[in-house]
Amino acid sequence: MSRAGTSIFVFSFWVFGSGVALLFFPTFMLGLMAIPASAALVARIFGMVLLILGFYYFMAGRHGGMTDFYRWTTYTRPAAFVIALLLVVTGQAPPLLIAFVLIDVVGAAWTFFALRQDAQARSQ
Repeated sequence: MSRAGTSIFVFSFWVFGSGVALLFFPTFMLGLMAIPASAALVARIFGMVLLILGFYYFMAGRHGGMTDFYRWTTYTRPAAFVIALLLVVTGQAPPLLIAFVLIDVVGAAWTFFALRQDAQARSQ
C-alpha cells in the first residue's frame, strides 16, 4: 500500500465512524451541534451516505494505485473546512463543527504529502 493509499485507508475509518454515529445515534450527534432532534431523519440519511463514502475510501486506500482519486480528495476534503467555517461565521452552525471538519483538513494534508513522497520514491 502506498503512503497516500494508507492515508486514504485510515481516513476511511473516520468517515465510517461518523456515518455510524449519525445513522445510529443521530439525536446525540445533533445535540452536540445544538441542532434540533427533529433533524434526526436527515442525520440518519447523511450517516448512510457517509458509510457509503467510507467504503469507497476504504477500498481505494486498500487497493492502491488510485493516485488520481487520492489527489482529488486533497481538493475536496479541505473544501469541507471552508464551507463549515462559512456556516459558523454566518451563525448557521455551532463552532464545534470546525473540530469535525478539521480532521478532513489534517487527513488531506497527510494525503498531499504522502502523494509527494510516493512520487519521489517512484522517480528514484
